[in-house]
Amino acid sequence: MDPIRNIATGTICLLDAIGGLLTLFGLSASYLFFNEHFGWTLGCFQIVIWYVLLLNLFSWFNFIFIKPYKYIPLFILSIANLGYCLAIGIAIKAACLVATPITTAYFLIETLIILSLAVLEWKRARQIKNELAAH
Repeated sequence: MDPIRNIATGTICLLDAIGGLLTLFGLSASYLFFNEHFGWTLGCFQIVIWYVLLLNLFSWFNFIFIKPYKYIPLFILSIANLGYCLAIGIAIKAACLVATPITTAYFLIETLIILSLAVLEWKRARQIKNELAAH
């Protein structure tokens, strides 16, 4: 049996929203207290933090208001999370962030976690869509 079959959309959105809060906290701490290691430029930080904030608000909205087995919000969250990972990669490549070992480790771990969540969201959304099409 597939372990993600019984996970409701709201549960995944809650997981995404809590992860988003942790990301907001981590990014803010990296900018405010450890910027000598991360090397954020203000413009780059503002773009990334606004992206994460909007994605986080979307996750909370879906957790609170969307019915349990809707699949479109999960597709959107999955694509948005992949977009965040891509944006961080571009930020590092474009020298908005200094690629120190600390920066690399932090964003590698964060990217792996977010990619895992994006895959979970995508798989569950596809399952829900297929289940609804079968009925």
